[in-house]
Amino acid sequence: MIPHGAKPGDILGVQMPFYMHKGILFPDRRVLHASKEKGRVVLDTVRDFSEGRRIRALGYPGRLTPSQVLSRGLELHGQRYRLIQSNCEHLVAHAHGLPKSSPQLNAWLVVGVVGVTAAAIIRRRLA
Repeated sequence: MIPHGAKPGDILGVQMPFYMHKGILFPDRRVLHASKEKGRVVLDTVRDFSEGRRIRALGYPGRLTPSQVLSRGLELHGQRYRLIQSNCEHLVAHAHGLPKSSPQLNAWLVVGVVGVTAAAIIRRRLA
């Protein structure tokens, strides 16, 4: 179910096991998102987007009008999903006219680097 008060262009989020999946609400109550499962940017029903999970309204960043956000988002419709270059956060940032970034991916990369470094230090000490 779409959160009360959510409007076209708003970013919606669904908590997955290790990340928050994001998409953009459209006037017909569908959601544009970069689907890892479908391998591309799709315009899906709320049910398909949420996979039965609770949907959260995540706000409206940037200064573009809703029609500009929807138009910019549709520019990427059908684009191939790529975790590093074209994930759901990249999509919503582009649509809202913000720099292409993925804070969640960056955080996971930091965790990975710290984990690898810690493992290397422990191995040296045990050797």
